[in-house]
Amino acid sequence: MLHYTERSEPDDSAFKTMSRPDCPLCSASGDLLYDGLRDRFFDAPGIWSFRRCRNRDCGLVWLDPIVGRANLGALYTRYYTHKESDRPADLLRRVQRVMVGIYAQQRVGTGSPALSLVASALGFVHPAGTDELHHAVLHLPRTRPGQRLLDVGTGSAKHLPRLVRLGLKVEGIESDNAAVKTARLGGLSVTVGDFMTHPYEPSLFDFVTMSHVIEHVHEPLEAFHKAFELLAPGGRLVVLTPNIASRGHQRFGRHWSMLDAPRHLTLFDQQTIATLARKAGLEVQDLRSTVCYAREVFVVSSRLAAESELQPSLTLGVRDSLRGVPYQLRERLQLHGDGEELLLVARKPS
Repeated sequence: MLHYTERSEPDDSAFKTMSRPDCPLCSASGDLLYDGLRDRFFDAPGIWSFRRCRNRDCGLVWLDPIVGRANLGALYTRYYTHKESDRPADLLRRVQRVMVGIYAQQRVGTGSPALSLVASALGFVHPAGTDELHHAVLHLPRTRPGQRLLDVGTGSAKHLPRLVRLGLKVEGIESDNAAVKTARLGGLSVTVGDFMTHPYEPSLFDFVTMSHVIEHVHEPLEAFHKAFELLAPGGRLVVLTPNIASRGHQRFGRHWSMLDAPRHLTLFDQQTIATLARKAGLEVQDLRSTVCYAREVFVVSSRLAAESELQPSLTLGVRDSLRGVPYQLRERLQLHGDGEELLLVARKPS
């Protein structure tokens, strides 16, 4: 259990924050990486910093200070999971939807060989390649109908219907009431609650998924321990999270859109996310980076770098998407673990 010192920021009466000077993973002290950061997306008050662990065998990056648990909900009052965008999809997203639909049919055995060839061809021409296909089902290994899956931090649950179509018994849990209301409009099984304290039976699930969740968690190791507890022997934890070692972070630095202070509390590279899994008793089966979100990262980070006070839209139009295509394609073709997103698949020993 980590220990924090609670304090009130002098320029921010809305939040109580907690100082976090030591590494959440190895407890070493941290050097200042960035300071003077503000919320550039949803205008939450406060000034924020990131630290990097001094331990050369670690290198974890974390937010310091962080918002106290009692005030966390205030960071998400205007968050993008609260509503569906009514903006028409651009050409790349239309192509992606076709790819995903065909791929899902193949996963459940209802697609034809010809459609499989179409999906492969579309995956080749899409700038993100087949990462877009696998991302649509959260990079799950092959599944069997009836297996149970818990999606943690499910947000508005746009991805859950695809998992249901795989024949899985899918449940979601989300602490944000507004996001859950959006999810339930689609008839999905989503619980309002805290993953860490909700009374699930041990060893209940074949899969636990965390898509862009672990970076928001106060104590990520405890979250992985909880996932270990809920997984059946041989079950798998699938995690997607921003990659602090990405090409985008190297290029844009403090303007990298996935820093997202003050909501992103901990940022990982391949080494630190693997260490987290092993400390929780899990066996790492797959660990790599993907180029999903590279277009968005390039466009939004470019805006942040160009306009210091800008609050950029998180929805890309056709022109924006086209601007980001060369960047995403280059990242895909030159991928050496520096994609914008990390994928971890870890197994609970049998």
